Amino acid sequence: MGSSRTAVEPKKGRSDAKSRADPLSPEFRLMYWPFFHMNRAIRSYDTEMKKLLKSEKLDVARWRILMVAHEHEPVSVGEVAEETIMEPSTAMRAMQSLQRDALVTIVTRQSDQRVSEAQLTAKGRVTTDRVLKAASRVYRQAFESFDAAQIETLIGLLAQVHRALRDPI
Repeated sequence: MGSSRTAVEPKKGRSDAKSRADPLSPEFRLMYWPFFHMNRAIRSYDTEMKKLLKSEKLDVARWRILMVAHEHEPVSVGEVAEETIMEPSTAMRAMQSLQRDALVTIVTRQSDQRVSEAQLTAKGRVTTDRVLKAASRVYRQAFESFDAAQIETLIGLLAQVHRALRDPI
């Protein structure tokens, strides 16, 4: 895993990292592309989480919904879709699946009958607590060598990339 082939080190007389990362640059290489590294990190995370979620009969999408409900309940389909970057129809199907498994209840919002909201059930809270413990192990493994400032910087940078890509090209 710790292959030096993916390490990006500045080279004298070469363009800067921002220029090299542009696919149209003559010096572009996959190892210079931030999306390559972001995708690898997410793929590794997904692989580990899938293993942990399997015992709870969850997939990553349903896990993300449980996390949003855990933090913001009750949570609407639209809020889930926004937070998890899912299509609203996908979010609704996943919420209905969670309801079939008795992990959430879906109710109509009192103030707006057009809005469906999910709330964790007692079983959903227990399941969420178990998976949070497993997710903590993945987090600690991934960020063991990071200090608090590096984690804050990473979160800020990734949020900045997300915001930039939400604007139309």
